[in-house]
Amino acid sequence: MDKSWMNKSRLSQEYVDGVDRFLDFAFNNSSSDNKIICPCVKCVNVRWQSREVAFDHLACDGIIQGYTCWFFHGESVPSTNISSTSSTSHLGTNNPSTGQDGMEELLLDAFNMQHHLDAPEFVASHPTDEMEDGNETHQGLNEEQPSKEASKFYKLLEDMNGKLYDGSKHSTLYFCICLFHLKCMCGMTGKWLDYLIDFLKEFFPMAAIPANSRESKKVIKDLGLGYEKIHSCPNDFHKRPAKVMRYFPLIPRLQRIFMSSKTCTDMSWHANSRKKDGNLRHPADVEAWRSFDARYPDFAYDPRNVRLGLSSDGFNAFKLLSTSYSTWPVVLIPYNLPPWIGMKQSSFILSMIIPGDKGPALLWTINDFLAYANLLGWSTKGKYACPCCTSHTSARWLTNGRKFCYMAHRRWLNENHPYRFQKHLFDGTIELRGPPSIPTGSDILLMLKDVQPIYGKRKKGNLSKSTTSTLRKRQRDGDVDSDDDDQHEDGPHDAELWKKRSIFFDLPYWEHNLLRHNLDVMHIEKNICENIVGTILDIDGKLKDNMKSRVDMVEMGIRHELHPEYLSNGRTRLPPASFSMTKKEDMFCQVLKDIKVQDAYSSNI
Repeated sequence: MDKSWMNKSRLSQEYVDGVDRFLDFAFNNSSSDNKIICPCVKCVNVRWQSREVAFDHLACDGIIQGYTCWFFHGESVPSTNISSTSSTSHLGTNNPSTGQDGMEELLLDAFNMQHHLDAPEFVASHPTDEMEDGNETHQGLNEEQPSKEASKFYKLLEDMNGKLYDGSKHSTLYFCICLFHLKCMCGMTGKWLDYLIDFLKEFFPMAAIPANSRESKKVIKDLGLGYEKIHSCPNDFHKRPAKVMRYFPLIPRLQRIFMSSKTCTDMSWHANSRKKDGNLRHPADVEAWRSFDARYPDFAYDPRNVRLGLSSDGFNAFKLLSTSYSTWPVVLIPYNLPPWIGMKQSSFILSMIIPGDKGPALLWTINDFLAYANLLGWSTKGKYACPCCTSHTSARWLTNGRKFCYMAHRRWLNENHPYRFQKHLFDGTIELRGPPSIPTGSDILLMLKDVQPIYGKRKKGNLSKSTTSTLRKRQRDGDVDSDDDDQHEDGPHDAELWKKRSIFFDLPYWEHNLLRHNLDVMHIEKNICENIVGTILDIDGKLKDNMKSRVDMVEMGIRHELHPEYLSNGRTRLPPASFSMTKKEDMFCQVLKDIKVQDAYSSNI
């Protein structure tokens, strides 16, 4: 299809006819509910518009410059890239040796010119015959002035065509990119990088190496994507804040994915190339994904619409165990990509970096169970720790262990499962109850309708006498489950147990999501494994089978064979459990720990 009309004047008949042909093509190939994504300079392929509105936008505002491959409107993306000969004729005529380091293709991707062979014009306007008729209104448009993007492109083009030294196959641009890639992969500081540059300049004086890391950064900064600094000082100080949060805008980074010829086709893999045999290999195979598609068919119609997972956790950025400082990166994971690409570090999108020794007040993460409370608004500690069971959580206070124990796991078994009736192996009761119903998003919003959250820690001086006395008189229900019918009538209502309304409910689809939050299974299994191994191997500090737990068994009247035995000499003996190791077994484990063998000799033990 002829696309030369895109460079014509918006006042010409050729441009108007071209808009009509484009709209005919777009509505035949990519319309949904009689709407298409509008490619005008204001909607920028983000907003859906009707044909009349899209025509007005294109006629008045113009179409996006450089959008010559209409992949948002049904045109297939070319599978082959620009040949090196044709590309060199535009971008590397002065230096035939360049192009072997991949910088040529990188520039085409960065400035969205991968799918057409014409050199970019990058002018503020395109003068036409109608603009040159002496009309003073268009007189200022006749001068072709490079735009801001053009200035960046030509500067990078100059660095790409400049040799690092006479006879070199690589350019200065390639050297700077490799230098900063090495810095990121090896965790170098800026000072360390300056030392390396000084070392290279001393031994290779003929090379056009930048003076320092700051000069090297100036060469490649136009290739990257910027970020915003947001002052988040807890004291609202306006001069030099104690905390600065760095926010990395998401939309330009998603645009960069679709602009690259290597990644744009992978963003529709989940719909076009995924094997659909019922096995769970990708998030698109789960029921929650299909339920979302059924509720929002407009979003599911185009497989290129991005679906993101958000993850966060704190870590010590300086690798010092003696300091409490931590950094909280918030990472976005695009689920459109296949698993072998989407799970690589290079595919993760850094959304923001939050500094400080504590997590943010509203933290939405894919994390362990304790961090679940930050994103959900339900406390995962205490008597009602399960946000799925809510007030039906079965908990028991252990008077000697000084903690809650959560039982009644047999409620999720089949009705006739033998474990339900083996009370001597569990808590001494026969379990006949079924599992509690999990609240939906609509149920949670109904509970939170009258909840007024109080953020931050309440100061002691602000507590009233009645509140303080209530806290002091709070008793532990050691012998009664919180789910008993006679106690549930007098217990708290579900609305009273919520701490806040999750900010994710501001998203229009969050209420209807079947799977709103994910738990980090590997993180949780690691903690459980440490407790099990510590108990079996009798490791100090990680042993759960101790005197307090045995005395609690006595009070509950279970596991009589494990009750403490009080000897005549005044000492107490704890009978060994079935998992306890004998002295010989313990000695054998000690041998395995201290043995010295060749590397990888005992890797399968």
